[in-house]
Amino acid sequence: MHSPARPAGSPSLLFGTPTRDIKPMPTSRFATQARTPHSPPPQGAGYLVFPHGSTAASLSSKIRVRRLLPSRREEEAERQRQAQLDEAYARVSYAMPPCARRASRWRPRRHGRARSTGSAAAASCATPRANRDYAKTDAIREELRISGLERVLVERWASYESRWADLVKAGRERPQTKDVRFEDVPWPVCPAEGQSAVRGFLLAGLTVRGCAVTKKERVRSSLLRWHPDKMTAVLARVADADVEAVQRGINVIVLCLQQLNSRVDSTCALASFVGHASFALRYSATQVNATRTGTSTSGPIVAANASSDPTPYVAIDTAIASSCTHYKRCLCLNSNQSLTKLLLPAVKACTTAIS
Repeated sequence: MHSPARPAGSPSLLFGTPTRDIKPMPTSRFATQARTPHSPPPQGAGYLVFPHGSTAASLSSKIRVRRLLPSRREEEAERQRQAQLDEAYARVSYAMPPCARRASRWRPRRHGRARSTGSAAAASCATPRANRDYAKTDAIREELRISGLERVLVERWASYESRWADLVKAGRERPQTKDVRFEDVPWPVCPAEGQSAVRGFLLAGLTVRGCAVTKKERVRSSLLRWHPDKMTAVLARVADADVEAVQRGINVIVLCLQQLNSRVDSTCALASFVGHASFALRYSATQVNATRTGTSTSGPIVAANASSDPTPYVAIDTAIASSCTHYKRCLCLNSNQSLTKLLLPAVKACTTAIS
């Protein structure tokens, strides 16, 4: 026999507590609709986001893109810097031994990544080995700079010699034709730039490593090339409108070469005279000391080097060097002071040493 159903809210027969019916959950389109990555955000209460397609949402996406742009620029700059450094290493890798070439192939890239990672990587790079790598990189860059400068000097001098060869060849083929203009003459530099520019062009190539030409040889060969007697054949082929300008330019070049040649001769004469004067003074002091001590000398060369006390000779050489320095300064100033008068301090030092 079934008991009658209890009304809602009536107390339980077992525990004596009231009960109530459970209502079903409300249905919503958010709970039943399938979501995809391209679905618009849900609308309704509880969602604090901008609606899809609104102005604020597009602005926020643009801000995120702009925040990413600086990092991309930095990465691109870093890649370009690494490419330049790799190219510099590739240019000079042929001069390295094979073992050093293999060891230094990836160092610039490795240290570039380490420097970009932050303070921890910077601290790890502060080692003697890292310092050696940086010093090596600086040395390679300096070598590249010097090599580029030397290449420019060599190419400029080769172009100068080539223009001279073309002028001589044209003179042999067309000796009676007056077709040479002012710009056709192979000037070292424009004569209007002055003697300092001419001197710099002629002597700059002597600083190239491996150059076997001396300053004296360069000046003498240039003086023979620009000698007025040899330039007469060139002037005979110059157009009438440019004869005067070419003549003035030749005078500037010849005057500069003559001054360089006189300085070279003065320097050579000074070196020869100083050598003889130093030897004579040292020999005189040695002879006086030998006479006082009663020792015999077998010759001037042995006597000049046989003394055990170098003090008087140091004083003599110091005085001679001071006199020669002053004499070179007088040469630059076109002074007429004689070297004999300037060597008086050396003679006094010799007298003091043997007295």
